[in-house]
Amino acid sequence: MEITLDKKDNAYGTIKLELTAEDYMPEVNKKIKDYSKKAVLKGFRPGKVPFGLINKMYGKQVRYEVINDTINKSVSNYIEEEKIPVIFSPILKSKPITEEDFNTKNHSLEFEVFINPKPDVVLDDTVKATAYKASVSDEEVENTINNLKKNYPKVDHVDEIGDGDFIRGQFKGGEIDQETVLPLNKVAEEERNTFLGKKKDETFTFDIRKAIPEAKDVKTLFQLESEEVADAVEGEFEITVSEISRESEAELDQEFFKKILGEQEAEEITDEQTFKEKIKSILDENNNPNAEYYTEKNIKSELLKKYDFEVNEEFLKKIYNMSNQGEMSEEELEKNFPTFVEMVKWRAISDVIAEKAELKVEMDEVKKEAGNIVKQQFMGYNIPMDDAMLDTFADNYLKMEDGKNFEQTYNNVRQRKIFDHIKENINLEVVELDEKQLKEMIDEEREAVLPKAEEETGEKPSTEEAPAAEETSEPDKNDADTENK
Repeated sequence: MEITLDKKDNAYGTIKLELTAEDYMPEVNKKIKDYSKKAVLKGFRPGKVPFGLINKMYGKQVRYEVINDTINKSVSNYIEEEKIPVIFSPILKSKPITEEDFNTKNHSLEFEVFINPKPDVVLDDTVKATAYKASVSDEEVENTINNLKKNYPKVDHVDEIGDGDFIRGQFKGGEIDQETVLPLNKVAEEERNTFLGKKKDETFTFDIRKAIPEAKDVKTLFQLESEEVADAVEGEFEITVSEISRESEAELDQEFFKKILGEQEAEEITDEQTFKEKIKSILDENNNPNAEYYTEKNIKSELLKKYDFEVNEEFLKKIYNMSNQGEMSEEELEKNFPTFVEMVKWRAISDVIAEKAELKVEMDEVKKEAGNIVKQQFMGYNIPMDDAMLDTFADNYLKMEDGKNFEQTYNNVRQRKIFDHIKENINLEVVELDEKQLKEMIDEEREAVLPKAEEETGEKPSTEEAPAAEETSEPDKNDADTENK
C-alpha cells in the first residue's frame, strides 16, 4: 500500500491511496474461514461448510466490508502518524469501489482534505479588542427590589377576614369535601360581604357560583381535571375557616433577606445597603453571559482580521452541503455559507492557540459543565439533588443525542479555556454597559439576524430574550464521510 499527500494552496490537499490485493485479501480469507467454522447449513456438519461455498455466498459482502475498513483505517492512521492537521474527515474525490471493480485486484483512491494552514498566531498587546462588563444601574436595582417585595410579600395570620385576604378552610358541597385556599379577590365583589368579618374557626355557607362565577376559577380552587367538570359544580357550599392570611408589602429585614437569598447567603447581609449591593452583583452576574458574548465576538473578529487566510470555497461548500445532508437549498447555502467559512477559520486559529498554550480539556471539566447544564434544567422544580445524583444525571446527559451532547459540552469547555487564555494576553479595553445598553445591542443584532421576520409575518422579531451564547459547536473531523460509497 502506498499513501501520499499532495498539499495545495488555500488550506486544501488530497490524499492518494494505492491499494493492492495483499493489503486486504488475507483479512478477507480469514473472515470467510471464520464464517465457515460457525456456519450452520443443511447437509453439512457444523463447522464443516466448505470455504468455496461460503465464499460464493458471502464473499462479495465480506470483501466490501474489509476493503472499506482497510481504507478508513489506513487513511486515519496516515493522518495521525504524519501529524497532518486536518479539519473534517477526508472526503472521497475519486470514483468509489463497487462490485464491478472486485475483479480488479489493485485500486486507486483519492481523498480531499481541509488542512489547517496553522497561521502564526501571536497574542500580545498589538491585538486590541473591546471587552464588555455588565453593570446594572441603581434604578434597575430599585425596580428589582420593588418587584421582589411585591412577589414575596410579608404574610401575617389574622383572626378576621378582610379585603384581599387568603382563606384556608374545609369546603363542603355536592361531591366536594376538601381543604383548599380561597383568595378573597377571586370572589365576585357583590358576594364578598358574605366572607368579610368572618372569624377563624367559624363555619358559614355561600353559593359557589354566585361567589365564583368563572368555571376556570372553580377548577383552580378545587384542582379539578377540567373546566367542564368545574362547570357542573353549583349550589350551596359550607366552609369552616382554619386560617386567614393577610399580605402586606415586605420590609427589608433579615426575614426578607433569607426568603430571597436563602439562609446561608443572607448571613452576610446586615442591612438594606448590603442587600442592595448583593442584588446588584446578582443582576450583574445574570447579565454577564450577554456581555461575554459580545466580548468574545469582538475578540474573534479582531483575530480573524489579523490572521485571515484563503480557503478553497468550492471544497468547503461541498463539506457544508454534506453536513446538512444535502437538504439545504441553493439560496440557503449562499446565505449561510459566509458564517460557516468564518467558523472554519476560527476553528483553525483557535486550534493553533490551544496547541501553543498546551490547553487541554479534562474529563472532570466536561462532567462539571454537564452538571451545571443539568442544574439549570432542573432549576425551579425544587428537586433535592446530592452529588451522586448529579453525577448520574450528568453522565446520562453526556451519553444522550448519540454523543452530540458530549461533543457540544466538550467544545464549550474548550472554547471557554481558549478565550480565557486570549483575554489574559491581549490588550482589552473594558467598557461598562448597563442593562438598557445591553438590550439595545441585543435588539440591534436581532434586527440584523432576522431582517425578514417582519416582512414575512408582519410582526417584529421578539426581543424579550437575550441572544443565545454564540454557537460553539465547531467543525469536527467527524462531520464529513470517508467511507467508500
